[in-house]
Amino acid sequence: FKTHNPDIDETPLANEGAVDLVKRLSIAKANTWMDDNDIVIAGDQVLEVDGTILSKPHTMDNAYLQLKQCSGKTVYSYSGMCVTHQASGYINYTLTTAKAVYRQLTDTDIERYLHIDNPLQCAGSIKFESKGFVLLESLACNDSFAICGLPLHQLVSDLTELGRPLVQLID
Repeated sequence: FKTHNPDIDETPLANEGAVDLVKRLSIAKANTWMDDNDIVIAGDQVLEVDGTILSKPHTMDNAYLQLKQCSGKTVYSYSGMCVTHQASGYINYTLTTAKAVYRQLTDTDIERYLHIDNPLQCAGSIKFESKGFVLLESLACNDSFAICGLPLHQLVSDLTELGRPLVQLID
């Protein structure tokens, strides 16, 4: 496989909600690669709390404020994925939603977590795949991999739809 940086602006458009944003970005990223024979897998993840989109914080101060905002609340993670194969005309966009209930976090909890995981390039200031799980009281999602940004169960379905046998996927 090959990786490619799509280099697109991820800034939300005026009045664009989280679900629309993740769809637009996933499809736009898929459309930056134009080799007819390649299967393109592109995606994006957006977190939202109380109607506010949580982007990558880039600074410790912003990360602290985001986690303070999530403390004791339900946060939704939207993982969009677009799989395309131009030669066959295949294009499939899917959205997987995870519902994360955050624990009531103290200032000390937040500061220690940020020091340990340094999630400055992670939407919502949390690395679910690392130590971020300790911040959560519960997590519900129909694809446990989606919380890390890529819904693998759906990806396997797309790849088998494109004629890739399961044994080839695990080999």
